[in-house]
Amino acid sequence: MSLNSLVQIKAEYEKLGAYNVKIIYLSGRITLANSTEISGKLKKLFDDENYNVIVDISNLQYLDSKGIAMLLSLEKTIKDNKGRLIITRANEFIQELFNLTNLNTYFNFVANIDEGRALFLSSDPQATDQQATSG
Repeated sequence: MSLNSLVQIKAEYEKLGAYNVKIIYLSGRITLANSTEISGKLKKLFDDENYNVIVDISNLQYLDSKGIAMLLSLEKTIKDNKGRLIITRANEFIQELFNLTNLNTYFNFVANIDEGRALFLSSDPQATDQQATSG
């Protein structure tokens, strides 16, 4: 089975207020067999040094402990570079995995990408500055 049949990674970029936000879509299955290669592909997405990220895992079908470790590493990289990681809610199986490991309190989960966008916009320093000068 090839990597392409296990997981797909797609990235888009959006300007949300003062933030350039990378939206990463993960779909398929992340397992021990492909996590190293996926991790490498995700790291390449940060060559642009943009660490404001929404990761959409709503179409991720399976995630094992190696996949969780990969997400933890991604979170550390983003925090170390003063960025922000927001993750969309997963399917029931994966969400239960986060709940059982208590990682549902560690990661910043939102219901969907629009809620993630809203979080970036609500913390936009330019919007805060504009409100202060107009008030």
